Amino acid sequence: MGMDLTPIHTPGHSPGHVVYYHEKDRVLIGGDLFMSKKGQLKRPIAMFTANMEEAVESAGIVKELKPKVVSICHGCDVEEPHKQIDKYLAQFSLNYNIF
Repeated sequence: MGMDLTPIHTPGHSPGHVVYYHEKDRVLIGGDLFMSKKGQLKRPIAMFTANMEEAVESAGIVKELKPKVVSICHGCDVEEPHKQIDKYLAQFSLNYNIF
């Protein structure tokens, strides 16, 4: 019996970075896709991110999946991240002319 996790390629932090989505529970295991602070999504640490433009673009997966929670490696879980993803993308995409 599998765990029903779907891997999704989200390059940026590293070329092969993936997140895992559990559709039944609507949980996104985000790894290093984001950091968080006080319940807010933040960019990954620049000095440890291979391509920040790709990382920000990959964050759009939250908009597509609308998970109930994203579990983050460096920070606390963020509930209903899709409610703040437009602000995140607008704020951080300005520097890279994407979206």
